[in-house]
Amino acid sequence: MTIIIVAHNQIDKLKINLKTIYLLESMENLSVIVIDDASSDGMGEWVEGQQDISYAFMEEFTGYAAIINEAVEALVLMKN
Repeated sequence: MTIIIVAHNQIDKLKINLKTIYLLESMENLSVIVIDDASSDGMGEWVEGQQDISYAFMEEFTGYAAIINEAVEALVLMKN
């Protein structure tokens, strides 16, 4: 299973979400991708320090619709 999380300056919510996901699903069957929409709250540094999480950082804030498009593209690329 692949879970893609998109976020902008929501490091606290991201940590809670990831903790919950890991409690519910075995890491053996799980792939997590975090797409960061130009956060400035330390999210990038924190995520890069985590194991088993793929991370993509947008240089400029793009907004929700654009970041969702990036997530879909990432998923399509993974499946091909």
